[in-house]
Amino acid sequence: MAYLAVLTALGVALLFLVGVVPAGRLWIMAVASLPVGIAVMMYGYGWALGVFAATALLSCLLFPASALEYLVFFGYYPIVKSLFERLPKNWMSWALKYLLFFIVLIVLWKASLLGAALTGRWYILFLAGAAAFAAYDFAFSILIRFYLERIARFIS
Repeated sequence: MAYLAVLTALGVALLFLVGVVPAGRLWIMAVASLPVGIAVMMYGYGWALGVFAATALLSCLLFPASALEYLVFFGYYPIVKSLFERLPKNWMSWALKYLLFFIVLIVLWKASLLGAALTGRWYILFLAGAAAFAAYDFAFSILIRFYLERIARFIS
């Protein structure tokens, strides 16, 4: 239980950095999703959902401007990613991941949270978003694997 509290605190601290460090907002947000991914791998989906909920609640209370992307996508994505990657075919996993990503992107875009300047050039948003999402998913998998192989044994 204490380890899950530490993961929550780490997620909140990283979300605090989003408001402090202006550059790299999305990448810091992506790193802030790692504690939920660690909770999925070490303790299961229920505890990971608890880490996500606690991190999201604390972030909304302490610094709501930094919590939006975490709530809408990054916070729960490690749980969904783990579920999708259990599918028998790799292409099915990627298809569902991209479907989720594009749904979130469309919702944010239509809610005017992603810059109305791209209204005429929406395809740029989708192409750049697809490339960034693939990089995020790949990097996230590498970091989780690194944690499991190199760090987890020292904590257990």
